[in-house]
Amino acid sequence: MTDNLRRATSRDGLSGNFPREHEMKIGEVKNWNGERGFGFLRVDGHDVFGHVSALPRGTTSLEVGAHVGFEIGINKRTGKPMATNVRLV
Repeated sequence: MTDNLRRATSRDGLSGNFPREHEMKIGEVKNWNGERGFGFLRVDGHDVFGHVSALPRGTTSLEVGAHVGFEIGINKRTGKPMATNVRLV
């Protein structure tokens, strides 16, 4: 876990077992707002922010309940964890 991810997760009160940065995880889409281009993915009991820019080219939305694979990165704007390299599984 990088220092940035460790600080972001501890600041947000997330437990020490939060998914590690750049580790591929499998989760599901908790909610997705296609009009605004973002939503939340659920993995290991945690909600992770997801943005349309992390989806494969040509994909603009995700269905709630869909199973997805993704990595954990840091949102450069907020400094909080976010999903990267999201793909359907």
